Amino acid sequence: MFYLAKTWKDRLEQMQALKDKCNSIVDKLALPRDDIRTVGLIHVRQFCNTLAAIPMKLQQNAEISKLRPAVMSILGISNVNDLKLCLCDFNKNSKTSFVTMAQFALENCVARVLKAIDKKPANSFTVNIDQLTKATELADIDKKRNILKVPARIRNSLHAGGIHGGDRGPAEVDIDGVQYRFVKGHRVVGASWSHIFHVYSHCLDIYEEMFCSLRVRAKELIPAE
Repeated sequence: MFYLAKTWKDRLEQMQALKDKCNSIVDKLALPRDDIRTVGLIHVRQFCNTLAAIPMKLQQNAEISKLRPAVMSILGISNVNDLKLCLCDFNKNSKTSFVTMAQFALENCVARVLKAIDKKPANSFTVNIDQLTKATELADIDKKRNILKVPARIRNSLHAGGIHGGDRGPAEVDIDGVQYRFVKGHRVVGASWSHIFHVYSHCLDIYEEMFCSLRVRAKELIPAE
């Protein structure tokens, strides 16, 4: 169930749920630690621990008066207004970095899985995800393809200051009742931390389905390097 977090505590709980899902899928796949399927999921978990958790915890502690001086000391800041500005910038940049790095890990994973099942990966994530969803014979394939492409579209928009530059995807993607809107020249609707954790949770369900398909599961080891 989606909810738009109002507190850093709530956002941290959403982040923890995504970490737990990564660990659960890794345990279910039971693959070697150097398999790209395992590595990709571990990287997403690591980015939760670092790019997401650290700025959130700093924000959370900075809002507690007795902990605020410690945060200011760590950051070398003596002015409360400067602290607010620093944490705002840190959080904004961390969110962009999280989506960028998580997407890079998963896109690399998709390309290597395609190669392992004798499909030629392209330089386009859109093309690659179309190939892999078809090769693994997913049900509701169009819906799942659109979901998998949402994080990449969010990433591209965040790199452009939050403004969608336009692509061939649908202007609106519904994910379990939550709307992600991409209109050229307009700010993306659905790029909060809560939305990002929500879409990645659904994406991981689809990656799990593909990795557990007969065609991909038949590969006992797909080296990460």
